[in-house]
Amino acid sequence: MNFFLKYILWVPADHKILGVRVFMWAFGSIACAKEYYEFISNKYCKRVGPYVWVNSLALGVEFSIVIKFGSTMFKTPFPWYVQAMWAFISVLILIGYGIAFINEKTVKKSKSVDTLTQNEKAFDP
Repeated sequence: MNFFLKYILWVPADHKILGVRVFMWAFGSIACAKEYYEFISNKYCKRVGPYVWVNSLALGVEFSIVIKFGSTMFKTPFPWYVQAMWAFISVLILIGYGIAFINEKTVKKSKSVDTLTQNEKAFDP
C-alpha cells in the first residue's frame, strides 16, 4: 500500500514522510502482533489491546484514501484471467474456512465425549 499511496498522492520517492510511515508501521505492527497473539492464544484474555485497534483504524484510513483518490485514476477493468484467478482464490479460501469450521465442531464434540467417558470410567468401581 506504500507504493500505491505514493502514486495516488503524488509523493516523491525520496520524501521523508514515506520513511516515517514505514517506520511507524514496522514498530506498530510488532506491538499489534503481540497483542493479537495474546488474544488468540490465551484463554483468559477476552479482548484485543489498544494497538490492534489503532492499527486497524490507521489501515482503515489509508484504505479510505486509496478508495477516494484512486477510484478516479483507474478506469480500465481487470482482464478476465485476473478476475478468474481471484474468483478461484476466493473459492479456495471459502472451502478452507468451511473445512476448518467442520473440523472444529468435530474436535469439540469428540473432546466432550472423551472427557465424559473418562470421567464415567474413573467413578466406575
